[in-house]
Amino acid sequence: MKKIFLVIIFFYCFSAYAQWNSFYTNQKPYFKIKDNQFSPVDTTIQQFHFDTIVDYGNFKVMHSNYTNPDFNGCYDVVNQNFGSYNYIYSKQYIRPDSVLLLNDSTYFFYENTSVLFLPQSKPNDVWTSPINNSSNYNTIQFTCDSVGVGNVLLNINDSLKYFSVKAYQNTTPVTSVYDNLTIILSKNYGFKQFIAFRDYNQQAFNLVGLDSANVKTGFSYPDFSAYFHLSVGDVIIWEEYSPFAGPTHMGYTKYHKDSVTYSLITPDSVIYNFSRVTTGGGNTYNYTTKYLRSNFTGLNTTSSVYTMGTKISPEYFFGLMGGELFETYGAYITNDTVINRFYYYVGFSLDTSNCSVGITTDAGYQLEYNTYYGLSAYASESWTSTYFTVTGSTINGVQEGDDWATIIASVNENDVDKLIQIYPNPSNDGNITVKHGGVSHLDVYSIDGKLIFSKAVGNNEQETNIQLPKGMYLVHAIKNTSLVSVLKVVVTG
Repeated sequence: MKKIFLVIIFFYCFSAYAQWNSFYTNQKPYFKIKDNQFSPVDTTIQQFHFDTIVDYGNFKVMHSNYTNPDFNGCYDVVNQNFGSYNYIYSKQYIRPDSVLLLNDSTYFFYENTSVLFLPQSKPNDVWTSPINNSSNYNTIQFTCDSVGVGNVLLNINDSLKYFSVKAYQNTTPVTSVYDNLTIILSKNYGFKQFIAFRDYNQQAFNLVGLDSANVKTGFSYPDFSAYFHLSVGDVIIWEEYSPFAGPTHMGYTKYHKDSVTYSLITPDSVIYNFSRVTTGGGNTYNYTTKYLRSNFTGLNTTSSVYTMGTKISPEYFFGLMGGELFETYGAYITNDTVINRFYYYVGFSLDTSNCSVGITTDAGYQLEYNTYYGLSAYASESWTSTYFTVTGSTINGVQEGDDWATIIASVNENDVDKLIQIYPNPSNDGNITVKHGGVSHLDVYSIDGKLIFSKAVGNNEQETNIQLPKGMYLVHAIKNTSLVSVLKVVVTG
């Protein structure tokens, strides 16, 4: 009888520890992560998913989905060959590039290091793993602290294992980023709490969503239709900003008010007509934007993927070539409910006719979509850069952010004609007078960018006399460290 009892106990213990896995290939877990390394610096939702499993008989290798496979047969090039460009895998500090499953061992492979993890370990089990990503330590020690039953996510309960991590320099324990972190592994759903084995972004990654054939709960990416739902009467206010880039590009800020005059929303496409008014002239013109569901696969696919430029920006803004590649960032949430996706141009082009990769220089693009505005920010970066950001809106009668009437009043108060006047211009003897009001500094540059004259302007000073040699000059008026006006001056003799 005792033998039967012992066999039952042994079988129970074996079965209790035999089924634990780090990740399940048919399941997509979503983790909330503080993205400290890249913009936007916000809490993002990252999806951990292994889309490629190679079975070598004695072991399996699971490859993380870093790319959208929709590359006209060039998936392997995008997924593998970009490794020759060291900075292309900018998300490897969060997710392992691949996972090797060997008997009861799991190896996480990152860009420059690998880590051994033992999901089948029992309470009080201790093991070490070499690690190569810090000068302060070269080994980490794992301890399986306990096993119990607890909540995984929402209404899901499961058996949970708790692991602590300690860093060592050879055999000497050292203080490290792991000291206050805990790994929590669920028996049937993988990690409830995970960490990345990278020095510069250490934190606990908390499970916020699951997506598999058996369970869909918690966070999931919004659908295409969640991003595009503006109706007639809605208003979007944009700030257009171009920073100072030298004497030939002085920089500027202006605002646009876009009013929706027509809206057609179908299950697979959206068409908006806008009427736009711009500060500085008051002119109005109309334009149309079109969105196709098939061109926005990056909005609701796995995070941190690479996608073709035309797949995410069919609008007229940039005139992207079909082969340009963007990297997406994990979805991040603002105002508790608004879900954002951010795209950054990675500087590569892909020729899908022969799957060759090229590099594009002096160009950069950023785009951002959210479930409140649709397109909410975009930028074109080169020698001179221009940024567009939504700063206010009225949607379904609810006004948020900047108000157009306030913007117009502010622009009028800062009319450049009231701030600075120059006479005579042109000047035939080099003597000019700059009449100024409300500015704090004057700078004069030659046309080749050399600073010729600089002066801090007192509150009671109304004008400044300057002597200049023959040539052409640019006078900068600065107010509270901001460049508010640039005027050209010509000296003829």
